[in-house]
Amino acid sequence: MSTQAALHVAQDAVRDVTHMARALRHYHAARSEMACTRRPVVLYDQATGSKLRLESMKDVRMLLFAAASAYRGARAAGLTEMANDALRQIRSERRQM
Repeated sequence: MSTQAALHVAQDAVRDVTHMARALRHYHAARSEMACTRRPVVLYDQATGSKLRLESMKDVRMLLFAAASAYRGARAAGLTEMANDALRQIRSERRQM
């Protein structure tokens, strides 16, 4: 594998970790909001500047599947420790709330 190809894989894996963390944070926020209000939830994604409307808990769970897919992608690229660090950080944020 050339250095350029390895760099491209590493960039994709780092992006996977970023997407995983963002999807998990959105999942936790949407799940909490929907449990309280029982109405559709609108999330604002600061990274993309877009709004995400979730109509049901099934839509909310799709965020969890996206996070799992990104986690598997990061692990496959050899960034298991970085992905686990992101998970630990999210868990500690949840405990502090």
